[in-house]
Amino acid sequence: MKRKLSLVSIVLFLGILMFSPLTINADKKTNQFELQTGGPYLTIGDNTDYTYPEGFLTVHRFFIKDQPDTALFCLNCEVPTGAGNIYVDSGEVDNMAVSWLLKNFNEKYPTAPSPDKQSKSFNNDYAATQIAIWNNTNPENSYVTDNAEVFKLNPEIDQLAKEAKEHLNDIKTTDYLKSLSLNLETKLDNNTQKEIDSGYRSKTKMTIESASTFDSSEMDVDVQFNKPHLFVVSDNKKEDITDKEGVKIALNQEESEVDIHLSQEYYDSLPRKAELMLSIDANITADNNLATYFDTSKGETVDQRLGVFHKQTLSTVLNGTDALTIVKNEKIDITGNKTWEDGNNQDGK
Repeated sequence: MKRKLSLVSIVLFLGILMFSPLTINADKKTNQFELQTGGPYLTIGDNTDYTYPEGFLTVHRFFIKDQPDTALFCLNCEVPTGAGNIYVDSGEVDNMAVSWLLKNFNEKYPTAPSPDKQSKSFNNDYAATQIAIWNNTNPENSYVTDNAEVFKLNPEIDQLAKEAKEHLNDIKTTDYLKSLSLNLETKLDNNTQKEIDSGYRSKTKMTIESASTFDSSEMDVDVQFNKPHLFVVSDNKKEDITDKEGVKIALNQEESEVDIHLSQEYYDSLPRKAELMLSIDANITADNNLATYFDTSKGETVDQRLGVFHKQTLSTVLNGTDALTIVKNEKIDITGNKTWEDGNNQDGK
């Protein structure tokens, strides 16, 4: 169920990169993330230069060895990087303008053409994106400032860099997912008195809310609810009745609703006063961008140098519970004797 929200193991899938993936563990109670960055290094294969037609600024194009359809962008133009150097995955891009540039390019080229089959449009878009990245990571360098020649001569690059800056205050994917909560609201279903009289019916609405004020209307978030569980709580005892005979639980993924129906027979078997508790988990996934560190032959990790351009998916799980107290109306038969104070005149005469 793909959604745009304005508002269990967690694995960060690394697409076509052929190495051990980063994993992100989220504690169900605190919903905190832990990034782990181990695994084999990446080796950069083909390294070709491309000079943008106007402005004569040369960019380097990097491709992962044996994976020519995976392109990388240099995040720091001051540091020379050549073919064959070793790199290690590092985590999310901190500069959200750069993160947007990576995502924007990926939407155009989810699979980059191999070096010998690259079109002029791909070369231009790649170079424009690279220059816009440098503009955000090295603004002090005269050849990538807003007033540099390459920006004056190429309005498309200038516009791309300016649009990227509009995303500087975007929220990081991990921070956004940490801000989410799953809220449940259960109500009796009063469609008809007949339905209510034939046992018990209720409807629970699930909503995903964010504590962040960030406008996430353009953030793609996928929500998948897991099987709901229903409990009866009475006299400090909690019993799972999800699969009991006479209990029907219907999950509507599209409407984010759970319908509960207890048969009259099962409803009558419940204690006079009890609490029904619904519990459900939601798996939330969102697009994410990672950076890559340059690693020297001595194993010393330096600064961020390269960024993968393709999107990756980050997931977490949210837990929600809601309870509704039920008090059944039962007839009470009372028997006894009545003494009339009528002076033995039962007719009242």
